[in-house]
Amino acid sequence: GGGGRKSYERLMEFMFAAMDRNRTGRVGFGAFVEWLLTMSYGGAEDRLRWGFQVCDTDRDGRVTRAEVTSLLTSMFRVL
Repeated sequence: GGGGRKSYERLMEFMFAAMDRNRTGRVGFGAFVEWLLTMSYGGAEDRLRWGFQVCDTDRDGRVTRAEVTSLLTSMFRVL
C-alpha cells in the first residue's frame, strides 16, 4: 500500500541526511564512497557511529526518544 511506500521514503530520508553532513541536499562522490566503505568494510564502531548519525536528525549530538521513535516507526512500516 501507499503507507509502506511513504515509510520507505521516510527511511531513505533518514539515511540520506546522515550522508549529507553539510545539509546541502546533495552527497558528493567522496561522502558516498565513505558511506559505502563504512557499511561494507568498517568496524562495528564505525557502523554504529553511522547508525547514530541516522537517528540524530537535528545533528545536535544527541538522540531523542522522538528521533528514535520516528526512525523505528518508518523501519517497521517498511518491513
